[in-house]
Amino acid sequence: KSSENELLVNQSKLKKLQLKSVEDKKTTQFRNIVILLLTGFLFSLILFRQLSLKKSLKQATQVDFLTGLPNRKMLYKTGLQLINIISENDRHIAMTVISIDEFSEINDEYGYKTGDLILQKVAQLGRETMRTRDMFARLGDAEFSAVLAEATLGEAKAISERLREKVASIAPESLGLNKPLSISVGIASRQQATGDFEQLVKATTIAMYDAQNNGKNQVIIYQDN
Repeated sequence: KSSENELLVNQSKLKKLQLKSVEDKKTTQFRNIVILLLTGFLFSLILFRQLSLKKSLKQATQVDFLTGLPNRKMLYKTGLQLINIISENDRHIAMTVISIDEFSEINDEYGYKTGDLILQKVAQLGRETMRTRDMFARLGDAEFSAVLAEATLGEAKAISERLREKVASIAPESLGLNKPLSISVGIASRQQATGDFEQLVKATTIAMYDAQNNGKNQVIIYQDN
């Protein structure tokens, strides 16, 4: 009987050891699963941050930080692509260069904070005025530009006049100014400036300077003399 009792005790101990072994195995498996999930989560987080950083860096090379518009680099890239398409299909394309009148004087008198606000406001109005197929970008400093796909000179002038009127109608006090804001706009078409995209930019810029030098606050079409 004593031997039987001892055997039962040993069997009980063996079962407990077996149960403990099973529980330890489950605990180890659970811990491994948690470690695996955490590792996967951390890896995904690192990958996501790397992709976000890469996207941000790429965007920084394509977008103007202040206005959120495409920058000069993207303007030229898109312009070159459109010129190639237009050349192959013999379609209209026009371009505008828009300059904020007396912007340097505004910066000197009211400060760069006011200048930045003006740039952002003109950028907003430009986005609102352009058609969905047009590209509106910041060319540099106080200048913007629009590439108008499949637009004649007349259509480009109508769009530019709408933008000029919107800018002129801004309440000066809303920008911290004591006089109205205005823009000068130059327009040129692919038919006027044959050659590469740079030639189109040059012709449009010449027209913009003509608008500035002849009274400002107006839209002028390039004249090939």
